Amino acid sequence: MNNKISLKSIYKLLLKNKKALILGQIFTVIGILISVPIPLLLPLLVDEVLLNKPDFFVNNINEFFGSGNAFYYVAIVTAVVICLRAFHFIFGVINTKIFTKISKIVIFDIRVKLLNHLKKVNMNEYESLGSGKISANLITDVNTLDSFIVNVSSKLITSSLTLLAVGFVIIKIDFVLGLMILLTQPTIAIISRRIAKKTGELKKEENATIEAFQNNINETLDLFSQIKASNKEDNFFDTSIKKAEDIKRASNEFNYKSVAYEKFSYTIFLFAFEIFRATGLLLVAYSDLSIGLMFAMFGYIWFIMTPVQEILSIQYSLASAKAAIGRINKVLELKTESDGNIELKDKKIDITLKNLTFSYTEDKTTLKNISFSIKSGEKVAIIGASGSGKTTISQLIAGFYAKNSGDILYNDISIDNISKRA
Repeated sequence: MNNKISLKSIYKLLLKNKKALILGQIFTVIGILISVPIPLLLPLLVDEVLLNKPDFFVNNINEFFGSGNAFYYVAIVTAVVICLRAFHFIFGVINTKIFTKISKIVIFDIRVKLLNHLKKVNMNEYESLGSGKISANLITDVNTLDSFIVNVSSKLITSSLTLLAVGFVIIKIDFVLGLMILLTQPTIAIISRRIAKKTGELKKEENATIEAFQNNINETLDLFSQIKASNKEDNFFDTSIKKAEDIKRASNEFNYKSVAYEKFSYTIFLFAFEIFRATGLLLVAYSDLSIGLMFAMFGYIWFIMTPVQEILSIQYSLASAKAAIGRINKVLELKTESDGNIELKDKKIDITLKNLTFSYTEDKTTLKNISFSIKSGEKVAIIGASGSGKTTISQLIAGFYAKNSGDILYNDISIDNISKRA
């Protein structure tokens, strides 16, 4: 069974909330249908009212409300636009609430999975990562995933559908300009995706420095009384200060470069925006595109900047999320303790070690082929030089560490078959 977290597993967790997802998508579609006509309404009055070419709006207003002057028509259409924007805001808030709730449920499931795995992890496996690194995985990296899930679930579909809807409207207005927009946006997205990979690498480096600092400061604080007693404060805290300097450097690199990369992607879009505007002017001069529709085109070009920026932001968020998933999976890769189902009910326990071998790291064996027995009630002293493994043996007997090979028997029952709750 694959215990790791991946984008696919996150997607499956999202699908567990199908009702909320479907409801959110319904509100998304309604919000798009409300927002897409907004940039078109007032610009059309340039043709119908200012240039005295009455069409859809003027004719319908005359039919339902009666005729009037320019202020009359502009006021009615403006009121409609304001109402549409208000409804779009309301649906947007509801949509955000739905998808944020879904995200928090998914993140809770991920945290529970990590914690349930962590409580079964071998002590020696736990110590190989350290408390600082694991706490960073559980907090910082999971929060990174939280931001990514919110962005993807609430903004990706909204932004994509908005771009498609606007593209359809602009093509209906003018085929050439609409086609330019539909062809240009994927190009910008591809360029931005390549830039986003670099941002993910910088974020990974920043998180690594934070983990190193947390490990160092946790170790220093755990040994604080001994450090004070031996007057080694300068040595330990100077190392911590160096780790803090590493955070400063890596954070500075990530913060300003990620902003620079994002602004560069946005600037590419602005280049295209200016070209679109120039094309609109030429179409008015050399085709049947009206001035009002040209203003509407300009409004739509500006209108799509928000969904484009959101898609670009999602790409950067995806790069950070992939890096976070990789670090989170390091926790899930930690080996767990073997747990049997036999419970020891006898209070008198005989302990036997048979060819016990143990190592903290793969390249160095701490204990090798250790064998001895301890009868119930006996008092045993383990004598040896510092670092010879005396404490390690007691921790193995207590079940804190997992053996590499050999066996530990309690009343002739292997430790592998005994329940940890016994």
